[in-house]
Amino acid sequence: MMKKLRTVRVKPYKQWRLKNKVLFTVFLLTAVTVLLFMYIFLNVFQKKMDGRNKAFYERSLGNMSSYLSDYFDELGAVANTINYDYDLQNYLHEAAKSEPNYADTSTSANMRDYELAMQAFSSSLNDRSDITSIMVFNQKRLLLYRSIYTYYSIIMDYSSCNWYQEAVRHNGKAVITGPQQHEFIHGNSGNTLSVSRTIYDSTDGSMIGVVLVDFNTNKIQEYLNEISTQDGGRVCILNEKGKFICEQSPSAENPLSMKNAATDELLSKIFGNRKSGSALFNLYGEKYQVVFITLKENGWKVLSVSPYQVYQKTTFENIRDMSILFLLLMLIILIGLNWVLTRIVKPVKKLQVTMDAADTGNLNIRAEVESSDEIGELAESFNAMLERIHNLKEQVTQEQEGKRKMELQALQAQINPHFLYNTLDAIIWMAETDDKGIVPMTEALANFFRISLNKGKEFIRVKGEMSHVENYLVIQSMRYEKKFTFQIQMEAGVEELLTIKLIIQPIVENCIYHGIKPKRGPGKIQVHAVREGVYLIITVEDDGVGMSQERCEQILKSDEAFENSSGSGIGIKNVNERIKLRFGKSYGLQYESKLGEGTRVTVTLPVIETKEMMEENWL
Repeated sequence: MMKKLRTVRVKPYKQWRLKNKVLFTVFLLTAVTVLLFMYIFLNVFQKKMDGRNKAFYERSLGNMSSYLSDYFDELGAVANTINYDYDLQNYLHEAAKSEPNYADTSTSANMRDYELAMQAFSSSLNDRSDITSIMVFNQKRLLLYRSIYTYYSIIMDYSSCNWYQEAVRHNGKAVITGPQQHEFIHGNSGNTLSVSRTIYDSTDGSMIGVVLVDFNTNKIQEYLNEISTQDGGRVCILNEKGKFICEQSPSAENPLSMKNAATDELLSKIFGNRKSGSALFNLYGEKYQVVFITLKENGWKVLSVSPYQVYQKTTFENIRDMSILFLLLMLIILIGLNWVLTRIVKPVKKLQVTMDAADTGNLNIRAEVESSDEIGELAESFNAMLERIHNLKEQVTQEQEGKRKMELQALQAQINPHFLYNTLDAIIWMAETDDKGIVPMTEALANFFRISLNKGKEFIRVKGEMSHVENYLVIQSMRYEKKFTFQIQMEAGVEELLTIKLIIQPIVENCIYHGIKPKRGPGKIQVHAVREGVYLIITVEDDGVGMSQERCEQILKSDEAFENSSGSGIGIKNVNERIKLRFGKSYGLQYESKLGEGTRVTVTLPVIETKEMMEENWL
């Protein structure tokens, strides 16, 4: 009989025992750590090797730059020597007079000076293998000529040539141009490099011609081939416009030729607007590193081109064995250490983090119960404890809220009966004297108390609070006839906003008894309400006797020095505390005053547009 195959059932991870979870997690984390470390290590080492390769070629390019600077100085000296030759000056001075006639040199110049000047040309040409031609031009024709090539006798405007214009633009300084081909030279099929320089008359300083010295790249090529390179690298030279000039001879390690590869698009990506630096670029399916510098004399670029994969492979081979050995050793140590510690510490640490969060006041957090082991049972017990604490906190919060509402209602109920007695006495006196103001005063008193009670509600519309203040000012202005005038203004849209009641009238009362009443002559009280963003700003101003800065600070700390037996009984400190208790410390009263000038009180309140907003944020 065939035996039945046993089915191996793998439990879900959440049902694994803690030991198995730790082993699996440590193995996974260690594997990721090893791979990440190897990646970082290789990249850091590779960057260091890139830097070393860049530094090596920067030194080589610096040496090449110094050589080219000296070489250009030599060529400039050749052109400069010709410029100061006595016989050449005499000859050019006479030749310049006949320039408009395109006259032949042999008939218009001093033959002795001509021959001596030509000998000077021949000496410079014979002494150097790199100089191929030395010629002197004025604007219309060739004046002197020595070359290893044949000259075409053509009539043309030489001043339109690039080398001529550059010489004039540099005003007496030797300038390198090229590579280029002269249409008046026969036998030179390649591009030519040139040094040109203006020649000035030694008698009057006027320009009488331009000397043109053509040279090949033999000496530059020789020095390029002597430069040591590494990893198949090669050095080449481009002119200021990115045109190829010359390069080291191709090698088996690096057969790439920049003569064919130096396209405008490629060079713009490599150089950009930089004078020096390095860059990586792909060409013919391979990656190359370019290090370049720019010559100060003429803007030529000297650059090294080396295959990136060559020394990248060498770098990898050098560090591979050492890295693997080191990482394997670290892997063994990590596995052993985590085997002992992580299986105990990790789940407990996770629960500790949750406990720390709860300790900071976040009682809504809960520990994740992901298993049925001992840690899971502990997490469940912790969650049950948090739930009980949360319920107790809600109960205490509700009790404190009820207590706070009772305190606010007690504060609002502090309406001094003396104010009512004095007002009724005034009404009786007005009735006995048949004063017509008795009706407005009685109406104002009735409205005053109606708004004060507000059916037991704490919040009131701004227009209701202002009406309450207006009723109070009407009563007081009739009691203290001709002692003060008042003005109440509200910005459009402010009237329907909500606020707590009985906060402006005590401030106005304080203005009357401590600002206007002690003043000699009549005064004025102004009340303004505006909205500024999320704030409702109400200002109360009087032009009374004012007060000191110390008294402004004291009025918000204690009401004892400002109590008035005939007033409402609600002090300024009381008002400030009510506002802060309800809305927070960023709201409340601010006093500004100057002795003899008056007082300004700014009340800062939140903007509450609807009852829903009020209940959501402030109840």
